[in-house]
Amino acid sequence: MKKIVIAFLSGALLMVGGQALADPLSNFGKKVDAEYSIVVNGKMLEAKTVAVDGVTFTPNRALSDAIGYDVAFKDKVVYYTKREEAPELSIDSTEPVTESRQWSAEDIRASIELTESRARFADKSLKYAIEKGDEVEITKWEAYIEKNNAELALWLERKAAQQ
Repeated sequence: MKKIVIAFLSGALLMVGGQALADPLSNFGKKVDAEYSIVVNGKMLEAKTVAVDGVTFTPNRALSDAIGYDVAFKDKVVYYTKREEAPELSIDSTEPVTESRQWSAEDIRASIELTESRARFADKSLKYAIEKGDEVEITKWEAYIEKNNAELALWLERKAAQQ
């Protein structure tokens, strides 16, 4: 669970960091496609992330606080600095989490919600890649969707086992 959440959030941080360099008014007036909850180590944050035209925008301050980083904004650049007391985060696997442990009903519910949210984002991204005719992106998103579906099946199995 921890690796899954950390991997998703780290990806979101990297995506948002790159967006900080883009034209700040480029999304002005655009429709928000979706709003997603953010879960860090099984705890749902009050802040939400939004998707606009297939790009996810995550609140830098809320997310960095949750994962133990300080965030600063200077000269149109977002700086992340790991806090001294922050735990070491390891993202060393792209495989679904399979370690044996007892999962709380809340952990499972939040993980299913997160995995379903990622599935919706991946579906939109795949459709966008298909519209562009970008074969590399299509292949990437198809593989991601397959992995995400396997992960969702794992969480649904855990939910069924608890009932």
